[in-house]
Amino acid sequence: EHREQIVQRNAAIISANLATANRWVAEHADILSWTPPRGGLLALLRYNLDIASLDLADQLAVQYSVMLAPGSAFGFEHHLRIGIG
Repeated sequence: EHREQIVQRNAAIISANLATANRWVAEHADILSWTPPRGGLLALLRYNLDIASLDLADQLAVQYSVMLAPGSAFGFEHHLRIGIG
């Protein structure tokens, strides 16, 4: 019944989140890079820091209450999996 409203609302949220993420990555281009998701809501964010992805994910969770999956869990060290939705 409200399917189209829900789809439109979610599309607007995802679009805004993607724009924010693109700006944030661009502002930190000295240490970050990524390929934005093209059809889903997940992407791998590559970082250029001397810290393992599991340790970085743990630090971000403790310090900022941000939950990111370490890239090492997927075979991609120095990456974090980020959700856009």
